[in-house]
Amino acid sequence: MSDARRVLIVDDNPSVRATIRDVLEDLPLHYEECGDGGEVLACFEAFAPHWVLMDLRMPHVDGITATVALRAAHPQARVIVVSDHDQEDVRRAATRAGAVAYVAKRDLTELRRLLEEG
Repeated sequence: MSDARRVLIVDDNPSVRATIRDVLEDLPLHYEECGDGGEVLACFEAFAPHWVLMDLRMPHVDGITATVALRAAHPQARVIVVSDHDQEDVRRAATRAGAVAYVAKRDLTELRRLLEEG
């Protein structure tokens, strides 16, 4: 598994995390997961992922706040926001927070393309 890229999936919904893994199942990826933005820093530091797939709406710490904290502590972190919320103001907030891309959950083929390229 040494050639596999590491991906941290951050989403409060276990079925969404499973769906993301299913869409990406044949890519050479190794996954870790956490269910809230408040867990991101510890998970990132323990796992050292190549990519962080970040939901926005989570019960304790939202994805924007978590992305800001993660990028402040680890500027090299590459965050892709994966969200149901596809409004332009939300996309801008994610970019300002430090996300490198934004993918709507209804179009996970775009997420797959991004991970295949990067």
